Amino acid sequence: RELPFTWLLDRRTTVSGALDLAASDGDTARVVDVKATTAGALELAERYGVQAAVYGDAVREIAGVAQVSFTLLAVPAGAATDVVPSEDVRALVARLRAYTGSDGVTAVP
Repeated sequence: RELPFTWLLDRRTTVSGALDLAASDGDTARVVDVKATTAGALELAERYGVQAAVYGDAVREIAGVAQVSFTLLAVPAGAATDVVPSEDVRALVARLRAYTGSDGVTAVP
């Protein structure tokens, strides 16, 4: 069962998502996201870099940890791929605001 979350990025922006698995140990946390796919590790890492950034920042702030790692678990193969965040979330939101001309952005990865 997924764990839904809503992160207040700033006073105008919320980010909502659902974590498949999250665990913390001291000042670090790991997020594991399950994907039903046959895609290879490189394709997954490229495709989900923004999600890794968003979920990593959200878990970091919500859980109060210093470091978060993000791993995709591809099923049915069972292959795990660590994904490095590909975006700065605040910069991404600023670009979305500029593009849409909107003062507030609600992001749902």
